[in-house]
Amino acid sequence: MTHGPAMAISWTAGPPVALPVLHDWNAFVAGLMARCGTAGFFPAVERGLRRWLSFDAFFVFCYDARGEATPVFHNLSGRRKQIIVDDYVDGQYVRDPFYLRLHDRRPATAGIMRLEAIRAGRDCQRYYHLHYRHTGIRDEIGFAAELPGGDKIVASITRPQGTPGFCPEEAAFCAAIEPMMAILLARHAQGPAVETPPPAGADRLAGLGISPREAEVVALILEGHANAAIALRLGITAGTVKIHRKNIYRKLGISNQGELFARAFAGRPGADR
Repeated sequence: MTHGPAMAISWTAGPPVALPVLHDWNAFVAGLMARCGTAGFFPAVERGLRRWLSFDAFFVFCYDARGEATPVFHNLSGRRKQIIVDDYVDGQYVRDPFYLRLHDRRPATAGIMRLEAIRAGRDCQRYYHLHYRHTGIRDEIGFAAELPGGDKIVASITRPQGTPGFCPEEAAFCAAIEPMMAILLARHAQGPAVETPPPAGADRLAGLGISPREAEVVALILEGHANAAIALRLGITAGTVKIHRKNIYRKLGISNQGELFARAFAGRPGADR
């Protein structure tokens, strides 16, 4: 899991700054396209959105075709991370109105998902009392995209309790950029636009009896990706990544990730330092 510290925010109740000038928006989109499929993608999304919107938490969840939730990125820590991420994936997500909307088989779930707009209903009220009121979130807007194989991904920005919710102008801004955000989220899941060479050491392990898919997993592990990020990059579930890891360790005669790194970089100058 990749995460960083939450930022201090100066809250205002009025409309956001003017819509981005064309060259600023183009630079933002171009930067995201260049980072598609890399660990720098979601930090760049967060930094870019902060140019035009005030928010505190930023988190991303992937929901596979079976409905299982996997955290992909967040900027949370401590108690908030425990509630918003850990408790959520442990089972609270099944009542989440965003999750329920994504898995509603009625047509068209495109567009931003706004907590304020879908808060009514018994399921949502139960979710609020059992989980959401403990998160410290006042308001939430989610950008969603459908991935190959039926998986779905949601990137959310939130306002904390005790601050104004997103105003109509901010919600309209998010709705205006949603189509491009959905395309970029889906494009990120497909991996880098340009094929990049595997990290040094991955090619050495590829000839030791592991499958081509396992070699891809090894390369991503050596780049520093966690299971959830690897699953998103390869279009598989986090559980399948865990199975690949076990098979890789068994075939290489190792028992943990530290031994994998040692095996991959054995013999390189400076490897023992």
